[in-house]
Amino acid sequence: MGVDASFRSATEQELDRARRDAAYAARLLNEPVAGDETPGGSSLSVQRRTFYIQRFSLDTWEHLVADAPVNVFKGEDYVDLDWDYNEDAEEDDDGPSQAMEIDPGLIEELAGWLRDAEPEDIYDGMDEDEREFVEAEFEDFRTFVLAVAERGEGALLHVA
Repeated sequence: MGVDASFRSATEQELDRARRDAAYAARLLNEPVAGDETPGGSSLSVQRRTFYIQRFSLDTWEHLVADAPVNVFKGEDYVDLDWDYNEDAEEDDDGPSQAMEIDPGLIEELAGWLRDAEPEDIYDGMDEDEREFVEAEFEDFRTFVLAVAERGEGALLHVA
């Protein structure tokens, strides 16, 4: 488990700029993506507005957001997702799962915390190896939340 937070069709150069500029990141989110599974006007874009908790331990992720004003794991609004990316995949690889919907108000609250949070506070108590392992993923999470907040939209958090 862990965070795989990505603008799937963005280049590394675009992501580097997006990490420094929330307005640019918001524009990246606004660009259509080939194969996006939801209508262009939807705020629940499977391709661009979903976070997948799958790479590192849930305990580590909870440590990263422990001081956040929004408990991103205990939302009350869950939505069913039906993944069908690969028609040749095993049945267990695709199919229904759940994600938490984080509404625009909570995204804005979370974004405010992320704007002000110091890296030393976020990574407090982690050894250097652990920090290096999660830092890039967490920075992508920060970039994503700030971009979605700038647009005034909600997002999904998918726990795999």
